[in-house]
Amino acid sequence: MISSRQLDETHDPARRSFVETADGNDTDFPIQNLPLGVFATATDPRPRIGMAIGDRVFDLKRALGSDERLALPIRQALQDSTLNALFSLGAAAMRELRRRASDLLGQGSAANDIRRHASELLTPVADATLYLPTHVSNYTDFYAGIYHAQAAGALLTPENPLPANYKWVPIAYHGRASSVQVGRGMVRRPLGQRPPATAGEAPSFGPCERLDFELEMGFYLAPATGSAVPCRSPKHRSRSSAIRC
Repeated sequence: MISSRQLDETHDPARRSFVETADGNDTDFPIQNLPLGVFATATDPRPRIGMAIGDRVFDLKRALGSDERLALPIRQALQDSTLNALFSLGAAAMRELRRRASDLLGQGSAANDIRRHASELLTPVADATLYLPTHVSNYTDFYAGIYHAQAAGALLTPENPLPANYKWVPIAYHGRASSVQVGRGMVRRPLGQRPPATAGEAPSFGPCERLDFELEMGFYLAPATGSAVPCRSPKHRSRSSAIRC
């Protein structure tokens, strides 16, 4: 659950935008939900930071990249072609950017200048090319759901599909950053050695015959994090040898 301390006036359900499609009941991106991304257009093919609003992409680089109401580090981060520098500034900077963007996209007087330049600053999503929003150096994939962990574990160790310490030490593996791609992109079926259908026969080489599709949920950790998990009592030490206190 999101703590109420993280909510502010930009999440007010009564807030409305001058972008009409942002106020409809069927939109994924009302003014209360302003996700960040990286996009380009046919007229300007350089990838830049944008924000979804209704069925439009708000060009943050052009609209706010030189806005002196924002702190200098934020303005500098908006010049980049990825979100890494912006994320590294932390939550306070992200809230400052969100507040300013929300004011400019609202129905108040602050939005007048954006209205006048809407054709330059608001691009239809259908006309935008989306890019991977961050440079992904690495990632960790967790088995967050117990049923998925059991199903995956049964493939390797059917007699013990779920390790005894699963509830205390999440199962995870380090993934290949090169496999992170933009949604709706082309996925090439992997080629490799396939086991023979009958024991004793030679294996074959070709497209994989079984390809796994999963619904994943991801999140970014920024700025850089890392700290020890304190043990509250000696009993935690006995539950898993993987925990060090």
